[in-house]
Formats: sequence, C-alpha cells, structure tokens
Amino acid sequence: MSLRKRRKWSKKLSGGKVCEDYGVSGWNESMNKLEYFIGIQKKNALGDTSGTRELLIQGGLYAIFTTPKTSIYDFVNTIHRTWAYINCEWLPSSGYERTGGYEFEVYIEESRTFSEKIYISLKEESK
Repeated sequence: MSLRKRRKWSKKLSGGKVCEDYGVSGWNESMNKLEYFIGIQKKNALGDTSGTRELLIQGGLYAIFTTPKTSIYDFVNTIHRTWAYINCEWLPSSGYERTGGYEFEVYIEESRTFSEKIYISLKEESK
C-alpha cells in the first residue's frame, strides 16, 4: 500500500484526525503464516470503520526500539536495519525471548519525521 493510500485510509478511519498508526504482526499457527494488520487505536476510530476488525493486543513486558529519523527514501531500509539489529544483535544477548504475541510498529503517517517505534513482546529466557 502506498504512503498516499495509507494516509487516506488512516484519515478515513479516524474521521480526519491525525493519530498514531499501527502495523501489527503475529504468527497464525493454524494457517502456518505471518499475518499483518494496519490500523489505529479503537478510541481514535471516529470515522468510517466498515470492513475493519478489532484486534486485541495483550499487555505485558515489551522492548521498545525507535528507528533513527531518516528521509522518505531510506525509511523502509532504516526499518529493516532496526529489525536486523533487534533479531541478530540485541535479542540473542538480552536474556529475553519472544512470547509469541503480537509485535507492532507505531508511527504517525502525517508527521513526516520518518521514524517509528517497534514493540516486541518478551519474557525472561527459559534456562
């Protein structure tokens, strides 16, 4: 989905209000595939929500990473580099492991800062 389409979609859901957008991923065991959802918080869904579904993200312990601010041209690469750091460097030496819950990215599409926060659901590593 293009940046322009996501911006229009977000404003449609929010009733024109600028709010945080969420990109949520989780492994669907029964379908044996990764699912990805894009949306906004329910409290901000003041516009047309037809064709959408509610997704509950559990509370708990999350590691939060912030991607460096960058240009529109390098934003996707910056996100990929941040995920590579999380998976290849930080997580293996952290003493934590994934819970298997949803992981998500939070950003404000309208901000034009080209930075986002990445949330990883964690638990202490099994010994």
